[in-house]
Amino acid sequence: MVVLLAVQPTLDIAVRIALALSTNLSRMLHTSEKMNIVHMGR
Repeated sequence: MVVLLAVQPTLDIAVRIALALSTNLSRMLHTSEKMNIVHMGR
């Protein structure tokens, strides 16, 4: 239990960083896709 408690914060931080990176990447991809769709539409 002590080891888990010691490792938990680092895992939480890693998960938060991974989630932030994934959300940022998905947003960038969505914006680029929208731009491409707009350009192709015109």
